[in-house]
Amino acid sequence: MIKKKILVALFTINLAFLGLSNNGLFQNTNVVYAENDQEIKFSQQEEQLRIAVNDSVNVTSSEVYNTLTDQTLKANYLDAVNYGKSILSNVNNYSFNDLRDATLRINDAKYSLSSGYKLEAQLYELEQAIEINQYNADAARLLLKNYPNTVKNIRQELLELLDTSNKLIANAKAILAQYREGSKFN
Repeated sequence: MIKKKILVALFTINLAFLGLSNNGLFQNTNVVYAENDQEIKFSQQEEQLRIAVNDSVNVTSSEVYNTLTDQTLKANYLDAVNYGKSILSNVNNYSFNDLRDATLRINDAKYSLSSGYKLEAQLYELEQAIEINQYNADAARLLLKNYPNTVKNIRQELLELLDTSNKLIANAKAILAQYREGSKFN
């Protein structure tokens, strides 16, 4: 009997709380939380922008930045950082989206620096590969010319390798020439 009275009391209390929520007592709380969430999001985004701007010291002193020859990428990064700094100097005049966009702009420019550096490194490796390939092709030609009897069993294979090597060198040189003329590859 006591258990039934306790269960009925608990059930009644639960119904009472359910009734309070229908009267709108909890609706204002949600609005307040929403306002606080917006303020928190704004301050978090402001902090993220501040981190991105402050990281520019590390980026501009990095090996990637200093060995990169593409001045446009460097200028774009510095412009993005300066824009971020200008927003932070008058942060109350900007919206959450402005802060987010400035942070994204810095991050995108930073990524472009990295991509540009990787491309330049790959092109340098391509130049080195061309040089090595030309050296090996010259050695094969020398063998064919000066030691024909020694290489007579593999003469046809050497000629095919030289032909393939010449085509690869021509393609690689075309890629380098196209890059040097201003075309960039993705």
